[in-house]
Amino acid sequence: MQPELATAYQLRTGLYDKVYQQADKARPDFARSVALAPERPEVLLTAARFYLAQSELTEAEGLLLKARQLQPVGEPGADVLFLLAQLEQTRQRFEQALAYYAQAVAHPAVQQSLAQATYRRAQASLLAQQRLSEALQVLTPVLQQYPDREDAQNEYKLYFVQQQLQQQPADARLHNELGQLYIKLNQPEKALKALLQAYQLDARQAVIAYNLGLAHQTLNQVSEARAAFKAALQLDPAYTKARLGLAQLSYQAGELARAEAELTSLLKAQPDYVPAMSLLGQLRQQQGQIEAARLLWQRVLALDPQNHRVSQWLQRLAAD
Repeated sequence: MQPELATAYQLRTGLYDKVYQQADKARPDFARSVALAPERPEVLLTAARFYLAQSELTEAEGLLLKARQLQPVGEPGADVLFLLAQLEQTRQRFEQALAYYAQAVAHPAVQQSLAQATYRRAQASLLAQQRLSEALQVLTPVLQQYPDREDAQNEYKLYFVQQQLQQQPADARLHNELGQLYIKLNQPEKALKALLQAYQLDARQAVIAYNLGLAHQTLNQVSEARAAFKAALQLDPAYTKARLGLAQLSYQAGELARAEAELTSLLKAQPDYVPAMSLLGQLRQQQGQIEAARLLWQRVLALDPQNHRVSQWLQRLAAD
């Protein structure tokens, strides 16, 4: 295979695995793409985005600094600045993050409105460490400019809930909401801390136990997640999401017979529950029952035509 085609193939494969949250498969693909084309900033940036999403900050930083050396001007240079800012923000080094955001905003190749919005979000994140009211004020114009940006909406809600908690620190409902927001913002450690606090304040709410299980599951803490989902079901035996959570844990652990029994039982109670049907399709595919998987996923699309992930799975089956 020619080097150019090999690089493109490795990038495409890595991105495909990334979409399907198969980080272990994506990682060597991105590493191979960098090895094949170490002088191409766009290849380095694509790999850096993956490492940043996996919180592998040292690897991401090395690629970003190299990309910046290779092409310090032009639009890719602005992308490097934005990613370096995000990296520093993840490290909670907010002053450094703001400096990178400011450089990106001043970059001639950047769309100024989006850059300003990103800078304001970083500024709000810095202010939120001490002065939540000011953070909310800074973020308000971003929401007005981009009302459909779910991530900005969640950040605003996060600061608002934190502000409420300053006044009501023993409110389990607020700690639970804070944990949910941290999960949406891909900060599972902070989510777990908030949800443990919520559960300590009120262990009688099934939704709190479920969200606690979700945080444990996100952190791959299987036994803790299973215990939390079971606690939710003890409080509410019909809690569909908790039942699905148990099935997901079994599937992820390779306990296919157990997962199959849990999913079959769940679908018997709720025949049109799309997440359970989708997961059962994955299980059937893993068992080699391709036609059964196809039928399940076709039914999913009939119920949920906008389910792009299942649509891609079906396309993959058709291509095989």
